[in-house]
Amino acid sequence: MKILTIHADFIEFEAKKKAFAAAEAGITEGKQRVNDCLVIFSAVEKRDESNVAGIVQRYVQEIKNIAQQVSAKNIVLYPYAHLSSQLSNPKIAEQVLKEAERALKDKFAVTRAPFGWYKAFTISCKGHPLSELSREFTVEENPAVVSPTAKLKREYKDEPFVFAGTKLKENEKINITTAYLFALAIKELYPGAKVGSANFYQEQAYVDLGNVKIKQDDLPQIEKRALEIAHRNGMFSTAALPLLKDDLQQALAVSCRCSTISRSFCCVFKNKSA
Repeated sequence: MKILTIHADFIEFEAKKKAFAAAEAGITEGKQRVNDCLVIFSAVEKRDESNVAGIVQRYVQEIKNIAQQVSAKNIVLYPYAHLSSQLSNPKIAEQVLKEAERALKDKFAVTRAPFGWYKAFTISCKGHPLSELSREFTVEENPAVVSPTAKLKREYKDEPFVFAGTKLKENEKINITTAYLFALAIKELYPGAKVGSANFYQEQAYVDLGNVKIKQDDLPQIEKRALEIAHRNGMFSTAALPLLKDDLQQALAVSCRCSTISRSFCCVFKNKSA
């Protein structure tokens, strides 16, 4: 099974036309909107058919884990066939989503988008580091009974933590510094926030954050605090201006007028998948 999760300010969708004759019947007509939600774009695969109960259990657990990370109370299950080229039988896929819906309703407000329909949708991603995540998983075949301790086979691996020995380029130093600077600003503004590891994704630096919920309206305050911290500690040099492609990094450098670009932390606070 493959899922793509989006932590969204809202999603709005509307069923337009049946994708096949056996599409789900009795659906709600018109537009449906869910605010402040975790959207789970989902594709059930052929390999999942041998253990439907097991894949439902794993699917539900993955959703609960991510919902806890982003403090989501509203869940939207959204069938999305485009995630895989090895799709399961439609009836089985519909069954998986319906059973997951029932299992999640004890702790969440759950909305399930119609199965087997072409749908128009609009979504607004919150844009924090955990707002877009993907998972791929399956379960061992043919267990007689599925229990909470059943063997689960991961299709992605949790690697042990190791320090990277790669020498950073000058622009990478600037980027990773800015990311940590924003993490520090968030930590000062939200003392309960937890700061995790940092890395690069498509040339952008990011820092994993947890136990904090950041909205678009919070960003100006975070930027202001980051500027204050940079000015206070002297993090950037105006000599580095030719290397700075981001307007905010340039503002930091001009504000600080200091002598080094890499002796502290920082980089632009951008979505991990931007």
